[in-house]
Amino acid sequence: MKKAVDSIVRQLHHMPDYSIKEVVKSGSLGKGTTVGDTADADLVIFFNGYQTMEELIAAKPKIISDIATYMNRFDQSVFSKCEKIRENEYLGQFRFQHTETNRFVEVDILPALDVVAQRMFIFLKRSSVLSFNIEKLPIAFALANQLVRL
Repeated sequence: MKKAVDSIVRQLHHMPDYSIKEVVKSGSLGKGTTVGDTADADLVIFFNGYQTMEELIAAKPKIISDIATYMNRFDQSVFSKCEKIRENEYLGQFRFQHTETNRFVEVDILPALDVVAQRMFIFLKRSSVLSFNIEKLPIAFALANQLVRL
């Protein structure tokens, strides 16, 4: 299953019309606690290009739809089929059929925004740290971390 999910992650990074910052494996797969090949995979996709969570939430239905369309054009030598099982306001759930083994891999894909990085940038922009003194960088990170907790 790990190999199949790695292929999906690589493919998602090349999705046209979107800038993907990072795809994170979460859940039991991300923690390395999967038992055999029976678990589903949870992938959190961090997108660039959205300024607020509201923007991302408004775009989620299109993002989920575009993922389904794009993944159905996936390299047939790896996956013979991609089905969208369901979607809600948080995620799209997909089932991929691995060409080699004929086994199915279920994947929950959750679009996300890196709020910590966004707040860090806003904080640095507003503070004197933006004049960039390397000695102040740890202080900036500590302060930005406090902002996230507010």
